[in-house]
Amino acid sequence: MSLLKRENGDGNLNKITIDFSYELEEICLDNQRKMEEKRLDFREELKTSILVLKNEIDQAALMDLKEIEEVNKEKDNEIEKLQTLVNEMVREVESCTMTSKKKIK
Repeated sequence: MSLLKRENGDGNLNKITIDFSYELEEICLDNQRKMEEKRLDFREELKTSILVLKNEIDQAALMDLKEIEEVNKEKDNEIEKLQTLVNEMVREVESCTMTSKKKIK
């Protein structure tokens, strides 16, 4: 909740001060919680993708050339998914940063 103060200044003029520090702190904490959630989700997806790629590599040793090409296509798809995920995370971080800066102003 904002703190509103009235102060009597010189010449009977009133000065009003609004303190938004509590709201800004809440916004920052909320953004930190959201970013931590997204970071954990990203980490989990990254672990899953790494396991998929590792399994494909392990299986590739037992496959012929045609099967290896199929595995490579799947690997490329996983890499694209990871790149997309990283790009989304970067956009989220930039968005949260810009939102925080706007709310602070």
